[in-house]
Amino acid sequence: MLPKSWSEQAFEYKGFQLWHGMTMVFLIFGSEITLPWQLSFYAALALGIATIAVRRRIEHRWQWRGVGIRQIFGAIYFLGAFSVFAALIIKSNYERVIFVPLIMAIVGIGTFFVLFVLRIVHLSDVAFRAECAGMPPIERPERPKLPQWKVAIGIVHFLAYSVIFVGLAWYFYLYMDAFQSGSMVATSERSEALTDHGNIVYITRDEMRILNWLFLFGFIGIPAWMASTFYLHFKLKIPLLPMPTEWLPKIR
Repeated sequence: MLPKSWSEQAFEYKGFQLWHGMTMVFLIFGSEITLPWQLSFYAALALGIATIAVRRRIEHRWQWRGVGIRQIFGAIYFLGAFSVFAALIIKSNYERVIFVPLIMAIVGIGTFFVLFVLRIVHLSDVAFRAECAGMPPIERPERPKLPQWKVAIGIVHFLAYSVIFVGLAWYFYLYMDAFQSGSMVATSERSEALTDHGNIVYITRDEMRILNWLFLFGFIGIPAWMASTFYLHFKLKIPLLPMPTEWLPKIR
Protein backbone atom coordinates (compact mmCIF):
# COMPACT_ATOMS: atom_id res chain seq x y z
CA MET A 1 0.00 0.00 0.00
CA LEU A 2 1.45 3.35 -1.03
CA PRO A 3 1.79 6.06 1.64
CA LYS A 4 -0.38 9.10 1.04
CA SER A 5 1.89 11.73 2.59
CA TRP A 6 5.57 12.41 3.21
CA SER A 7 5.23 11.64 6.92
CA GLU A 8 3.79 8.19 6.15
CA GLN A 9 6.70 7.20 3.93
CA ALA A 10 9.44 4.90 5.15
CA PHE A 11 12.92 6.34 5.58
CA GLU A 12 14.37 4.32 2.68
CA TYR A 13 11.59 5.46 0.37
CA LYS A 14 12.38 9.08 1.24
CA GLY A 15 16.04 8.40 0.53
CA PHE A 16 15.07 6.83 -2.79
CA GLN A 17 13.25 10.02 -3.78
CA LEU A 18 16.13 12.19 -2.59
CA TRP A 19 18.50 10.09 -4.72
CA HIS A 20 16.43 10.78 -7.81
CA GLY A 21 15.99 14.42 -6.94
CA MET A 22 19.76 14.77 -6.94
CA THR A 23 19.85 12.85 -10.21
CA MET A 24 17.52 15.38 -11.81
CA VAL A 25 19.79 18.21 -10.65
CA PHE A 26 22.81 16.49 -12.18
CA LEU A 27 20.94 15.83 -15.42
CA ILE A 28 20.25 19.55 -15.73
CA PHE A 29 23.62 20.85 -14.53
CA GLY A 30 25.73 17.79 -15.35
CA SER A 31 28.01 19.66 -17.72
CA GLU A 32 28.87 22.12 -14.93
CA ILE A 33 29.73 19.49 -12.30
CA THR A 34 32.74 17.25 -12.79
CA LEU A 35 32.49 13.48 -12.70
CA PRO A 36 34.47 13.07 -9.42
CA TRP A 37 32.15 15.51 -7.66
CA GLN A 38 29.04 13.75 -8.94
CA LEU A 39 30.31 10.36 -7.81
CA SER A 40 31.29 11.84 -4.44
CA PHE A 41 27.77 13.18 -3.87
CA TYR A 42 26.25 9.82 -4.81
CA ALA A 43 28.65 7.92 -2.56
CA ALA A 44 27.98 10.25 0.39
CA LEU A 45 24.21 9.96 -0.04
CA ALA A 46 24.31 6.17 -0.40
CA LEU A 47 26.52 5.85 2.69
CA GLY A 48 24.26 8.17 4.68
CA ILE A 49 21.07 6.30 3.75
CA ALA A 50 22.63 2.90 4.46
CA THR A 51 24.10 4.00 7.80
CA ILE A 52 20.88 5.53 9.11
CA ALA A 53 18.79 2.60 7.83
CA VAL A 54 20.99 0.05 9.61
CA ARG A 55 21.03 2.10 12.81
CA ARG A 56 17.23 2.39 12.81
CA ARG A 57 16.87 -1.36 12.38
CA ILE A 58 19.21 -2.09 15.26
CA GLU A 59 17.63 0.55 17.49
CA HIS A 60 14.05 -0.59 16.88
CA ARG A 61 14.88 -4.32 16.77
CA TRP A 62 13.73 -4.89 13.23
CA GLN A 63 12.95 -8.50 12.33
CA TRP A 64 13.21 -9.63 8.72
CA ARG A 65 10.16 -11.57 7.52
CA GLY A 66 12.21 -13.68 5.13
CA VAL A 67 11.44 -14.46 1.51
CA GLY A 68 9.98 -17.25 -0.56
CA ILE A 69 10.54 -18.49 -4.08
CA ARG A 70 8.38 -15.72 -5.56
CA GLN A 71 10.45 -13.00 -3.90
CA ILE A 72 13.73 -14.61 -4.96
CA PHE A 73 12.49 -14.93 -8.54
CA GLY A 74 11.34 -11.31 -8.55
CA ALA A 75 14.65 -10.06 -7.16
CA ILE A 76 16.63 -11.99 -9.78
CA TYR A 77 14.35 -10.66 -12.52
CA PHE A 78 14.72 -7.02 -11.51
CA LEU A 79 18.44 -7.34 -10.82
CA GLY A 80 19.05 -8.86 -14.24
CA ALA A 81 16.82 -6.40 -16.06
CA PHE A 82 18.33 -3.26 -14.55
CA SER A 83 21.87 -4.65 -14.81
CA VAL A 84 21.48 -5.24 -18.54
CA PHE A 85 20.00 -1.79 -19.09
CA ALA A 86 22.74 -0.09 -17.07
CA ALA A 87 25.48 -2.09 -18.81
CA LEU A 88 24.23 -1.01 -22.22
CA ILE A 89 24.35 2.66 -21.26
CA ILE A 90 27.72 2.35 -19.53
CA LYS A 91 29.22 0.63 -22.55
CA SER A 92 28.23 3.42 -24.89
CA ASN A 93 28.45 6.63 -22.86
CA TYR A 94 30.22 6.04 -19.56
CA GLU A 95 32.91 8.61 -20.31
CA ARG A 96 30.38 11.42 -20.77
CA VAL A 97 29.60 13.30 -17.56
CA ILE A 98 25.99 14.00 -18.47
CA PHE A 99 25.17 10.30 -18.68
CA VAL A 100 26.42 9.41 -15.21
CA PRO A 101 23.17 10.62 -13.56
CA LEU A 102 21.20 8.40 -15.93
CA ILE A 103 23.33 5.41 -14.97
CA MET A 104 23.02 6.20 -11.27
CA ALA A 105 19.25 6.59 -11.63
CA ILE A 106 19.06 3.05 -12.96
CA VAL A 107 21.30 1.87 -10.12
CA GLY A 108 19.01 3.57 -7.60
CA ILE A 109 15.81 2.15 -9.08
CA GLY A 110 17.27 -1.33 -9.41
CA THR A 111 18.65 -1.37 -5.87
CA PHE A 112 15.42 -0.16 -4.31
CA PHE A 113 13.24 -2.57 -6.29
CA VAL A 114 15.43 -5.57 -5.43
CA LEU A 115 15.56 -4.68 -1.73
CA PHE A 116 11.82 -4.04 -1.72
CA VAL A 117 11.03 -7.40 -3.29
CA LEU A 118 13.33 -9.06 -0.74
CA ARG A 119 11.34 -7.29 2.02
CA ILE A 120 14.36 -5.40 3.31
CA VAL A 121 13.11 -1.88 2.59
CA HIS A 122 9.56 -0.55 2.73
CA LEU A 123 7.37 2.07 1.15
CA SER A 124 5.50 3.12 4.27
CA ASP A 125 6.49 3.64 7.87
CA VAL A 126 3.53 1.47 8.84
CA ALA A 127 5.10 -1.53 7.13
CA PHE A 128 8.43 -0.86 8.85
CA ARG A 129 6.85 -0.53 12.30
CA ALA A 130 5.01 -3.81 11.85
CA GLU A 131 8.36 -5.62 11.69
CA CYS A 132 9.98 -3.86 14.65
CA ALA A 133 9.71 -5.21 18.18
CA GLY A 134 10.85 -1.92 19.67
CA MET A 135 8.24 0.34 18.05
CA PRO A 136 4.49 0.53 18.69
CA PRO A 137 2.67 -0.85 15.65
CA ILE A 138 0.22 1.26 13.68
CA GLU A 139 -3.00 -0.45 12.79
CA ARG A 140 -3.68 -0.77 9.10
CA PRO A 141 -6.74 -2.23 7.43
CA GLU A 142 -6.47 -5.70 5.99
CA ARG A 143 -6.13 -5.63 2.22
CA PRO A 144 -9.20 -7.19 0.57
CA LYS A 145 -8.72 -10.04 -1.85
CA LEU A 146 -8.48 -8.81 -5.43
CA PRO A 147 -11.00 -10.00 -8.02
CA GLN A 148 -9.65 -12.31 -10.69
CA TRP A 149 -10.06 -9.71 -13.44
CA LYS A 150 -7.80 -7.31 -11.54
CA VAL A 151 -5.21 -10.03 -11.07
CA ALA A 152 -5.35 -10.77 -14.81
CA ILE A 153 -4.87 -7.08 -15.65
CA GLY A 154 -1.93 -6.93 -13.25
CA ILE A 155 -0.26 -9.88 -14.94
CA VAL A 156 -0.80 -8.38 -18.41
CA HIS A 157 0.57 -5.06 -17.18
CA PHE A 158 3.67 -6.79 -15.81
CA LEU A 159 4.21 -8.66 -19.09
CA ALA A 160 3.81 -5.40 -21.03
CA TYR A 161 6.57 -3.88 -18.91
CA SER A 162 8.81 -6.85 -19.74
CA VAL A 163 8.15 -6.51 -23.48
CA ILE A 164 8.88 -2.77 -23.42
CA PHE A 165 12.09 -3.34 -21.49
CA VAL A 166 13.27 -6.00 -23.94
CA GLY A 167 12.48 -3.65 -26.82
CA LEU A 168 14.50 -0.85 -25.25
CA ALA A 169 17.43 -3.14 -24.48
CA TRP A 170 17.34 -4.44 -28.05
CA TYR A 171 17.28 -0.87 -29.39
CA PHE A 172 20.34 0.16 -27.37
CA TYR A 173 22.20 -2.99 -28.37
CA LEU A 174 21.48 -2.56 -32.09
CA TYR A 175 22.21 1.17 -31.89
CA MET A 176 25.64 0.63 -30.36
CA ASP A 177 26.42 -2.23 -32.72
CA ALA A 178 25.40 -0.19 -35.76
CA PHE A 179 27.38 2.84 -34.59
CA GLN A 180 30.52 0.81 -33.96
CA SER A 181 30.33 -1.02 -37.29
CA GLY A 182 29.15 1.98 -39.33
CA SER A 183 31.11 3.59 -42.12
CA MET A 184 32.80 6.95 -41.64
CA VAL A 185 31.82 7.96 -45.17
CA ALA A 186 28.57 7.49 -47.06
CA THR A 187 28.49 4.67 -49.60
CA SER A 188 25.86 3.28 -51.92
CA GLU A 189 25.12 0.52 -49.41
CA ARG A 190 25.52 2.59 -46.23
CA SER A 191 23.73 5.84 -46.96
CA GLU A 192 21.76 6.46 -43.76
CA ALA A 193 23.43 8.86 -41.29
CA LEU A 194 23.48 7.85 -37.62
CA THR A 195 24.49 10.62 -35.19
CA ASP A 196 25.73 10.32 -31.62
CA HIS A 197 26.79 13.54 -29.86
CA GLY A 198 28.25 15.09 -32.98
CA ASN A 199 29.83 11.89 -34.31
CA ILE A 200 28.34 10.63 -37.58
CA VAL A 201 28.55 7.20 -39.15
CA TYR A 202 26.61 5.71 -42.03
CA ILE A 203 24.58 2.52 -41.84
CA THR A 204 22.30 0.56 -44.17
CA ARG A 205 18.65 1.39 -44.74
CA ASP A 206 17.56 -1.89 -43.17
CA GLU A 207 19.52 -1.11 -40.00
CA MET A 208 18.05 2.38 -39.83
CA ARG A 209 14.53 1.06 -40.43
CA ILE A 210 14.83 -1.38 -37.51
CA LEU A 211 16.24 1.33 -35.23
CA ASN A 212 13.43 3.72 -36.17
CA TRP A 213 10.77 1.10 -35.47
CA LEU A 214 12.28 0.22 -32.09
CA PHE A 215 12.63 3.89 -31.19
CA LEU A 216 8.99 4.48 -32.11
CA PHE A 217 8.01 1.44 -30.06
CA GLY A 218 9.74 2.86 -26.99
CA PHE A 219 8.55 6.41 -27.67
CA ILE A 220 4.93 5.25 -27.66
CA GLY A 221 5.24 2.30 -25.30
CA ILE A 222 6.86 4.03 -22.32
CA PRO A 223 4.35 6.92 -21.98
CA ALA A 224 1.45 4.53 -22.65
CA TRP A 225 2.70 2.14 -19.98
CA MET A 226 3.21 4.95 -17.46
CA ALA A 227 -0.23 6.43 -18.16
CA SER A 228 -1.89 3.01 -17.85
CA THR A 229 0.00 2.41 -14.60
CA PHE A 230 -1.42 5.52 -12.96
CA TYR A 231 -4.91 4.90 -14.37
CA LEU A 232 -5.04 1.29 -13.22
CA HIS A 233 -3.51 2.04 -9.84
CA PHE A 234 -5.40 5.17 -8.84
CA LYS A 235 -8.62 4.85 -10.86
CA LEU A 236 -9.30 1.11 -10.88
CA LYS A 237 -7.48 0.53 -7.56
CA ILE A 238 -5.24 -2.22 -8.91
CA PRO A 239 -1.99 -2.20 -6.87
CA LEU A 240 0.81 -1.77 -9.39
CA LEU A 241 3.25 0.68 -7.77
CA PRO A 242 5.72 -0.82 -7.33
CA MET A 243 5.03 -4.09 -9.14
CA PRO A 244 4.00 -6.51 -6.40
CA THR A 245 5.26 -10.06 -6.29
CA GLU A 246 1.63 -11.15 -5.93
CA TRP A 247 1.39 -11.02 -9.74
CA LEU A 248 4.00 -13.77 -10.00
CA PRO A 249 2.61 -17.31 -10.20
CA LYS A 250 2.50 -19.18 -6.92
CA ILE A 251 5.09 -21.94 -6.72
CA ARG A 252 4.40 -24.53 -4.07
